[in-house]
Amino acid sequence: MAYTLHIEPGTAGPVTVRVAGEIDVVNAGEFETEVKAISGPLVLDLGGLDYLDSAGFAALDALLSRRDLTVVIPPASKLRKVASLVGLPHYDDVAAAGAPHRE
Repeated sequence: MAYTLHIEPGTAGPVTVRVAGEIDVVNAGEFETEVKAISGPLVLDLGGLDYLDSAGFAALDALLSRRDLTVVIPPASKLRKVASLVGLPHYDDVAAAGAPHRE
């Protein structure tokens, strides 16, 4: 299983990181390390993920506790229901997620 990160530098706000693929116990640590290495406030768009296991959710929880990070999980995402059940704070889209950083 693999994932990709597409980094879009923010011009007047946070950096947007779009994540696609799958995050599981094999690569969750690498994912967490890569995201930690990106400086500044981030919007992490998980709309392209097809799979996220408990290790992936643990990595997200660790990232949320250590840095200025906002998570996006679109309503049509495969992860949306589970994210809501585990109480992962998230926005519906990148525009809404970036708004708190512009205040």
